Amino acid sequence: MTAAEKLLSELRAKSVQVELAEADKLRIEAPPGVVARDEIERLRALKPALLLLLRRSLDVFFLDFETRSLASLRKLGGRAYAEHETTEVLCAVFRLPDGQTIEWQPS
Repeated sequence: MTAAEKLLSELRAKSVQVELAEADKLRIEAPPGVVARDEIERLRALKPALLLLLRRSLDVFFLDFETRSLASLRKLGGRAYAEHETTEVLCAVFRLPDGQTIEWQPS
C-alpha cells in the first residue's frame, strides 16, 4: 500500500471524503476538528500522488456479453440464466478506459 493509499484509507475510516474536484485540485469534506494537523500536512505533501490515485479510480471498463438460451433471463434472473444448461456465450466486447475495444468469440 502506497503512502497516498494509506492516508486515503485512514481518512475514509474517519468519514472524511477526499475527491477529485478538478484536474489539479482535491476536495476534502470533513466535520470540524476531524482532520489532524499532521494529516493536513500529509495531504499537501502527497497531493500529486493523491490526484493520480483518484484519477485512476475513475478509470472503468465496459463488458458486454451476447448470449442465447432456451431459458428466460427475465423469469430466472441473471445467475440462474447464466448457469442454465442451454445458455451459451456468443461473444463479448470489452471497452477499456483508453477507448480501446476488444471483441471476443469462443473458439
